[in-house]
Amino acid sequence: MRYNGQVWERVKALGYRTYVCFPLELPHGLIGVLNLASRDPEADHGAVLEALGHLGPLLAATLYTVLTRLGEAGLEPLGTALRRGQATEATERFLAEVRRFSQATGARIVGRGGRRAELGWIPPCGMRDCPAWRGQVVGLKTGLPDCPEAEGRPRICLPLWAHGEVVAVGTLFHARLPKPPTAPAAPVLWLSRLAVPLLFPKEAEGKEAPELEVYALGGFRVRYRGRELGPRDFGRRGAYQLFKFLLANKDRAIYLEELAETFFPELPPERARQEVYTLVYRLRKTLPGIVEREGAYYRLHLPEKRFLDFEHFEALMRRADLEEGLSAFKTLREALELYKGPLFGDDPYGEWAEAERAYLQERALSGLLRLGELAEALGYREAAEEAYARALRLEPFLEEARARLLALRG
Repeated sequence: MRYNGQVWERVKALGYRTYVCFPLELPHGLIGVLNLASRDPEADHGAVLEALGHLGPLLAATLYTVLTRLGEAGLEPLGTALRRGQATEATERFLAEVRRFSQATGARIVGRGGRRAELGWIPPCGMRDCPAWRGQVVGLKTGLPDCPEAEGRPRICLPLWAHGEVVAVGTLFHARLPKPPTAPAAPVLWLSRLAVPLLFPKEAEGKEAPELEVYALGGFRVRYRGRELGPRDFGRRGAYQLFKFLLANKDRAIYLEELAETFFPELPPERARQEVYTLVYRLRKTLPGIVEREGAYYRLHLPEKRFLDFEHFEALMRRADLEEGLSAFKTLREALELYKGPLFGDDPYGEWAEAERAYLQERALSGLLRLGELAEALGYREAAEEAYARALRLEPFLEEARARLLALRG
């Protein structure tokens, strides 16, 4: 195995005089390298290599099995999001798994097309001419070759491969460097090897991610053209609230006077209308084209390429209504994974959303009861218990769920 002079000099500086690199190979290829060093210049290379010849294949197989199982566990939440068509959420789940594997303070992924996602705090970086784009593992203040674009705090930059090319670059930042500083790179590269081809599928090249993504079940998050938006991005909090109101009434035109009475009940009518005009202006500035005016009415104009979790939840529930057996069970599970709580859970006292909130919760409750029944019929006892228990968390006085759960546990 070849190694450069810099490696030798670093090994010598630590007091080591004998150094062995042993390839860990399986029939389908090389999966790693075992490095051993000794301060004894007379150490017997032959005996070490003979022992590794016997132990190496077993160690390689064990390492491959452990890493593959870790990778499969990490891919489960990512695969769930991709099956629902949520590319952005899948990327975020991948970053969450990367942070868990590496214990990083922050993680970033940047695709060649400019697609970018971050989780946790991570130092800024241009990422334009990083050597990682050319397949090199680089960093800053970590013992790896330095990235010429990086400055300031330590980090590791990793090339992420799919379909024979680097499709993205991942960056890891640790507020407190692990020992050794490069330790997180190996498990993250292994997970990336399994996950990145799913996140950047070849057949999807040229396809655009949803222009608008809204996650309103259990909270409220908005992403527009890949960028997360918060209340401050809307200029005025009222514009942020107006967007929620229009989402809750996305299938109908809303009279100007209704908006004025809802948002500014204490103001004189003319002043209230002027305030509504200002909120609409702010909303349009943040989300161009999102509101249409038809005379004295306003209507939400959603882009064709969109993902609204509550809209997708309803579509899946309607599909499940037409299915039976295992197909219905799978569709219901997919739908109910989207239901993370009441509509606009960050604003539980908004009366303007109460009707839609109650309707969606009722759909979730009926879906959980049917999911439990299907699970029982299919012999999935644990899944049935989980469905009934979750229904009771949503509605503690739902006697049907309580009775079925007691029967299963009795």
